[in-house]
Parts: sequence; structure tokens; C-alpha cells
Amino acid sequence: MRNRIHSHQTPQFIPISMASSPRRRSSSRDSIIERSENYGRSSSPRDDNRIFRDDDPVDFSVFESADEVFFNGAIPLTIPKIALKIIPEEPLVSPDVLGSRINVLLRLIAPSMSSYPDICATPTVDIVMVIEVTRNLSDANLGHLKRVVEFVIDNLGERDRLSIVYFGTFAKRILPLTLMNEVGRDVARFALSLMDAQGWTNIVQGLTMGARVLEDRYYMNWTTGIIFLSSGRDNCYCSVQDRDSGNGRKPEYLNLLPISICRQRMRPGDPEPPFPVYAFGLGLEHDPIALHAIASSSGGTYSFVESYDALQGAVARCLRGIRNTVAQNCILRFATTEQLQVVAIFSGRHPKHLVTDRGEIYIPDIYADEVKDFLVTLENKRAKKMNICREVNAFYKYDDIVSKKRIRLCCSRSIFRPKIHYIKHYVPYLTLIQQRDRLCVAEAIATALSWFERGEMAQGQEILNQWEQNIVKSKETLMEWRLSLAAKHILSNDTLYEWLLEDIKEIRARTESREGYENGGRNYALSFLSCHNVQRATTRSRKLPGAVSANAYLAPDVAYK
Repeated sequence: MRNRIHSHQTPQFIPISMASSPRRRSSSRDSIIERSENYGRSSSPRDDNRIFRDDDPVDFSVFESADEVFFNGAIPLTIPKIALKIIPEEPLVSPDVLGSRINVLLRLIAPSMSSYPDICATPTVDIVMVIEVTRNLSDANLGHLKRVVEFVIDNLGERDRLSIVYFGTFAKRILPLTLMNEVGRDVARFALSLMDAQGWTNIVQGLTMGARVLEDRYYMNWTTGIIFLSSGRDNCYCSVQDRDSGNGRKPEYLNLLPISICRQRMRPGDPEPPFPVYAFGLGLEHDPIALHAIASSSGGTYSFVESYDALQGAVARCLRGIRNTVAQNCILRFATTEQLQVVAIFSGRHPKHLVTDRGEIYIPDIYADEVKDFLVTLENKRAKKMNICREVNAFYKYDDIVSKKRIRLCCSRSIFRPKIHYIKHYVPYLTLIQQRDRLCVAEAIATALSWFERGEMAQGQEILNQWEQNIVKSKETLMEWRLSLAAKHILSNDTLYEWLLEDIKEIRARTESREGYENGGRNYALSFLSCHNVQRATTRSRKLPGAVSANAYLAPDVAYK
């Protein structure tokens, strides 16, 4: 057991055990050390129950020095903020239509890493790689997996920590959370050489041990992630019904996973989000329904990697995104005036709460240069005075991971209600129209999947064909508006329509038959839904020639070169 830090000593490392009794300091300072002390969490009520407390210590002194510079006034406190835009569907609301509805887009735009002052240290991360290595894995594919892990070892920073867990019938942790400095990299490479194929596939054991590594750690980094590589179906816990790939249901054994990676099973009032699991399904034999469910419940993503050759690029994009996290625990609240009523919030997999005149959306983390769009539907109420102005007010707060500060900001947007109903036609804001079409396409693909699972391939294909035509028409309309004088001030990038069309065509090509749906069609469609539900890039293996290789949510700071 490590020696505890006494109150009279100057702490260099902050253990979890101090989280319940933070050191006294001036109330005017929201310091880094205090932030780290209050960040601890564990599903175990007693320290004695933690078996993985052998993680390398994290040095917070670099963050504390930056904190002292800011608060002593040595340099101006210029921290870039996440920008919020409120974009209504139309600038005016008709005064004589009771119950008419209007859509409003709430857009969050994260700053780039380069916009932060040099004194702000790069955020540190705790990464756990959980790798399926069973006896069915060939030597060539095992070599691919080891090279991917070596890539992660080489590309983590010296203050980042990595743990490696591999599993077959049983899970083994061959590397504790270790700093990826020169010595740590050598230790990690040696541990990687011990990984060998064994047994069957036990997803529950692998993910349980991976989550336990993060739960039991003695020291805390702010950003965490579990990179889960799986190439098979669980054959240790799943029932006969779960093995039937045609039922389309979430496997029951997922209920055995720890609470720390399942948002739906977290206790009410738990202040911390689950550890995100970034699942990569390798080849065509993995269980896409299980991996998609795991990623969705934890706030991660599911990527479909059909070829092992593409795995390194997929993991590289994911890793760079995690390392470029700029904000956590973002809470976006919005309210309207009494003349408007909130009818619906479209936030994908992000948790939301809705009441009559206000709503709330929770975003666990945001990457640098990332954009999050949320569509809100409002209903117009008749007012006694026809010149009353409709207004949407938004308030959002988040933890800035780079500067280690709690940021609070607000924004408002007026939707004017004229005394006279103008007949003039207003061109809708194209960005909002694009996001509305994106949500409709995602809903249509989810509906088509339900038909495919029942074996009704023709009905699913008809839905996809209809929305392919709708997107083509929307693209043509966008080009017409772009050429008009009235639309010059609201130009929008139409690349999103290109991505949607390519994805629809790919899913149609893969689901023409039941066999094609079982051999990659379901995988691709679920990866598409994972991408759009959390608005974050995923990897999907394409087959159609000439398909667009870029991803709709691949931010510049996350691009892999």
C-alpha cells in the first residue's frame, strides 16, 4: 500500500481516497487539484474491495503550475469557449396560426486544440484495451491485433496511461494502468508478447475486467475510454435464443455487465457518466447487435471493420478523438417564453429531459472541433398582443478539460412575431433542413432494419429507396436555394447529403437478400446508426466502388493521416 499524503505535505499526486475530504483552499479558486480530488468514483463502497490498485501515479504538478499562472495574473485568462448557436427554421412566426409548429436547431461548436494557450497542458487519458483472442484466431490476425496495440503504445503521451486486457474463456489483465513513458512502453511491449490465443469467447468477463481496471484505479485521469476489439460471438453466457442471429434482440447476457458501462442501469443521482466503450467488430463473425448495444449504453461508438488491414486506421481515429477531448459533463438547458411550448427534443442517444416550456440535454464529452446539433420542435400559442416576440433562451455549462475550469455561458434568440402577417416567402435556414433530413434518414434506416430482421427484405428496400429519392430532391432544392439571392446569407455545406446518399446506397446493396443482410448488411446499418445517434465518426467498411471515404463527423483534429 502506498504511503498516504499528509495535510502538511505538498501533494504531487492525488489519490482517490482524498476525494471525500478535499484540502482547504481559498474559495475564490477553482483549482486543478480540487477538481481532481472530486473526480474519483468507484462502484465498490470500500477500498478493500478494489483489487486493481497498482496503477502508476499521475503527476498533476504540471496542471497546478498552469493554475498558479492563471490566477496570479501572469498571463490573461483567455480560454476558448464552446460556442452555441440557436437557429430557427424561419425568422418570423405567423401570428394567426394557433398550434403551428416551428423547429429550432441548437448547435454546439467546440474549439480546436490549437486555440488554447500554450500554458494549458494537453489532457491526459486512461485507456483500457480489451481484446478478444480466442483459439479460432489465426496467427496472421493475431499479428494484426498486436501491431494495433503497439501503435496505441507508441502514440500515447508520456502522461497517458494504458492497460491491456485480453480474453477468451477467461479474462487476463497483462498490463496495469501504466504511464506510457519510455520505461512504460517497454513494459507494455513485453506484456503484449505474453498475449496468446486461448479458449472461447466470453464478452462479459472481458468487459467486466476492463471496467474494473478503471473502477479500482488509485489515481485519476479526467478522460477515460475502453477500446474493445471483438471478432466473435459470446458462447459462454449467451442462451440458445441469443445465438440466433435472426431475432434482432439485444442478448440477455448484457445485463450481467457492470453498471459503470451501462447508463440504463446506473443508480439515480449518480453524478458521473459511464465509461465509454468504443467497440470494433472485426470481420463478419462478430455480434453486431451486442456490440452496438454495449456502445450505445456506455456512450461510445460501434465500428464495423470488415478487414483487419483497416483496423489500425480505425483505432487511430478513435484514439485521437479521445485524446482531443476538450469538454465533459456538458449540460444544455433551454427555455421558451410563455407563447411557445416545447413539443419534442431530438438528441439521439444523448440523455434528455422535457417539460412544458423547457428542456435539458446531457452530453458526456465533446472532442476538439466537434459539432453537436440538436433539433427542438416548438408549438406556437396565440398571444393577446400580436407584436409579442417569441424567444428561446439557452444556458449551458461544462468542465473544460484543457484549462480545468467550470464554464457557464448563456445564449438567446428572438423569433419575431409581426402585427401583420407578411406574405413574403422566407427561405428556411439550410443547416436546419439538413439536420432534419439526417434525422429522418436515421429513423428510416432503423425502420428498415426492423423489417429486415423479420425477413421482409422488400419492405425494407422500399423504405430505403424512397428516402434515397427524397435526399436527391433535397440536394437539388438546396442547390436552387443556393443560387437565389435570398439564400446567399445562409449558405450551407451540402457534403452531408453526399454522405447520406452513399450510406443509403451501401445499405441497399448489402441488404438485397437475407444472406447479404446477415453477412455485413446488419453490421453496416448498425454502425451507421451508432455514428448518427452520438454524432461521432465511426468506421464502416464499404464495398461499392467510388464511395465517399470521408466520414460525416470526422473533425479536423480527429483526422488520421
